[in-house]
Amino acid sequence: MCGIYGFIGKPTKKTGTILRRLAILNEERGTDSSGVAIVNDRYYTLLKNAVKSSVLWSEANPGKYIGNGNNCQFCMVIGHTRQATHGKVTSENAHPFKNKNIIYAHNGMIYNFESLQRQQKTKFKVDSQIIGSLLNTYPEHKAFKKLNAWFSVPYINLKKPRQLNIARHTSPLSFAIRTDKQGIYYSSLATHLKQALKGLYLRASIGYSGNDKLYRFSWVKDQVRITKEKLSIKEYVYYQETSEIEGGYYPSYNWEQLKEANGVKAYQKRIDKYSWSNNRSKYYEYSR
Repeated sequence: MCGIYGFIGKPTKKTGTILRRLAILNEERGTDSSGVAIVNDRYYTLLKNAVKSSVLWSEANPGKYIGNGNNCQFCMVIGHTRQATHGKVTSENAHPFKNKNIIYAHNGMIYNFESLQRQQKTKFKVDSQIIGSLLNTYPEHKAFKKLNAWFSVPYINLKKPRQLNIARHTSPLSFAIRTDKQGIYYSSLATHLKQALKGLYLRASIGYSGNDKLYRFSWVKDQVRITKEKLSIKEYVYYQETSEIEGGYYPSYNWEQLKEANGVKAYQKRIDKYSWSNNRSKYYEYSR
């Protein structure tokens, strides 16, 4: 279980506050690491590390890259809080990831990760990373059809810097749409959105997303336009491959069973002490 949150639209003076609240609220879904990507017409900024999202927002201050309506007319944000499953707890294994022109994050579990690795000839440490490889290899619908997984995946193609996409199958996802249609916030849970917007006098309607959908949020003529496409997802029996879990079959996802079977210590690992000066070089990627 991980948390995702973000935004697309014209930022206001309240946007940074709302996103910071969402980042902290999503800590209940993961504290092993965190990250946030900010994209606009001119550049992208990717900040991530093996720290809680509250620490990341205090230390790295993503809000300064988001701006407001006075100095930034448009931006997209992908935020993530990680509860580690595959891969060690490191800054490199934190979401969001960048694979060529695709920036993306993932909440969920990919059960055929090892077989996809062999097909794609990759050596990723985190199961979520295979999604970027698939999106760079196949058309979007075909890429998601190859997954034996449950997922919510927000992603941006830097060749289309005014469009945020979110693919969803089973994993929770909710939206808050500003009534002026100039901004949309999203988060794993609707309760997070309600709490983040509380007391800010921002008019917005909050709703749940549909299952097996690919949402496209496009910035057109100073408004966010929403289109929905049906995802054709195969009906799998969810299982872990035998190379990852001895016995190889769990019809329902159970944290305690997986921890015991895998013997992975990363589940309990928490990084409480962090030296900003010593680790800053690994903290972020910035490209104009």
